[in-house]
Amino acid sequence: MILGFRIFGILFIVIIVLAGNLYATPEGSEFEEQMLNAETLALQEALETPKTFTTGIRSGRVVDATTGKPIEGAVVFYNWDISEFSIESSSRRGALYEAVTDKEGKYFVPDQSIESQTGALANLEPEEVYVYKYGYIRYRVFDNQPLPFLIYLPDLHQRYRKQDNVVKLQPWIDKMSHAEHMNVFTGSYGFGGTKLEQALEEEKALAKEERNFFKRTLDTANKQLSQYQTAYKNDDITKEEYITRLRRC
Repeated sequence: MILGFRIFGILFIVIIVLAGNLYATPEGSEFEEQMLNAETLALQEALETPKTFTTGIRSGRVVDATTGKPIEGAVVFYNWDISEFSIESSSRRGALYEAVTDKEGKYFVPDQSIESQTGALANLEPEEVYVYKYGYIRYRVFDNQPLPFLIYLPDLHQRYRKQDNVVKLQPWIDKMSHAEHMNVFTGSYGFGGTKLEQALEEEKALAKEERNFFKRTLDTANKQLSQYQTAYKNDDITKEEYITRLRRC
């Protein structure tokens, strides 16, 4: 953070000096040029010096939200992105670490080291966290805030702490949608080849079946609707019968 303020300070001085050159006197121009050169070199050095970030350790425990009992075998997925600026800004994955909870539901993520070649213009973004176990509602953290899929237990309040975190997973309810639950994992984000990806396979198959069933149901309803409209236009059915059939769709 201190280095970042220094960079902005240098840039500010460079701008002031450049603007001042428009009105500079011969006596002051040499000093201002020396000052500009020194600050420009300092800026260049700061930008060309690689910067190393460390994430710090993460730890916690995963429990059943209804019974409080530990959940063994839950996948805990941590991802850190790093934003960098050279000619244009970009963001890339800096580090990824996965843990699987033990018999006591505990997990531990060691300190991760991430290096950036853009130096002072790089920034480590807050971690994104997923905790998943088949048969439970997933837990997600983005920008240090839990983002629940839904909370159906009235007294459940999800929190996030970097260490000694307590993750309370709600058991799955059959009336919920697997397709909606899996939506967050179907984007372009890189889960491929991870323990999390493997853990998701069974529910992703259910989500696919659900989407296919919905598509078949929708196609059937649209086909019936088209038939009813045609029958009504051809006076094969009355208006009342047409309305009754529409209500059944």
